[in-house]
Amino acid sequence: MAVSSLAVLGRGNALLDKISIGGEDRLIPPLPGKIDGTRGGLSKHGKFEGDISMTRLDAALGDLAAFQFEMYKNLLTPTSTISGMGISSPQRFLLSIVPTSMEHNPLLNWHVGRLGFSYGEAGFILELLRNCTSLPPSPSHSSHPLSPLTPTQPKPGHLTRSDMSSFFIDECFPPNWWRRESPFEFSDIRDAVDYVQDPYPVFPGRKDADGVYVLETREMNSFLGSVCAIYYDLFVPNILAVLLKTKDQRKKNMNKYLDGMFNLFEPLDCPHMFPEGPAEA
Repeated sequence: MAVSSLAVLGRGNALLDKISIGGEDRLIPPLPGKIDGTRGGLSKHGKFEGDISMTRLDAALGDLAAFQFEMYKNLLTPTSTISGMGISSPQRFLLSIVPTSMEHNPLLNWHVGRLGFSYGEAGFILELLRNCTSLPPSPSHSSHPLSPLTPTQPKPGHLTRSDMSSFFIDECFPPNWWRRESPFEFSDIRDAVDYVQDPYPVFPGRKDADGVYVLETREMNSFLGSVCAIYYDLFVPNILAVLLKTKDQRKKNMNKYLDGMFNLFEPLDCPHMFPEGPAEA
């Protein structure tokens, strides 16, 4: 519910309860008066998507919405064809792309919320895409160029290169693929971020007008150093304050989304927060 709330509030039409999961769509009009700027879906840079992704370019460096096949191949480089993909693969890959963005992206914005997404997607891939079946493999072959010559027999709970490419290249479920045995909770995402980040610590920040990467401070985010910093960063300066001025059913919609975010962070002792973001962002 929290991710859906953030998505609709940030890149959808909160008054209609609709959002495009891709780019601009005629079925999702802008808010009255275009107070949220020009139309765009989840793929629009800024409030939901952002810099330093595992398979997408930074907005300042190219097409941020297009899948980058070369980046994907580099992600798989440390992974053998048959053995399961381990935590070292995204660790090494992120270690290689972070310096690239630092050097070449003059508009780099890697705020604490976006940093969490960057590392969280690694955990998402490793945990949600792993195959939890022990059934024998199907004799059929995948058509994508990175698939092995013969089907692989994954161990239960492993994520193989073949399965990865079924998802990312073929855009379909692998043969005999079963989902993980339990839900992927927010605590799992936090653990995944810690596992991927621990060997190579990085810190949130953004480039200033001179192209210098300036670290975030408590003056920018008073919750920095706690999980509440993510809640604040993604929600308070990021979401339109004017949305709080709605009435009737629209007000009920807004309260539902506000609660959707708060309910995720309330067990972590975070205070209830409200959007303060500017219009036309």
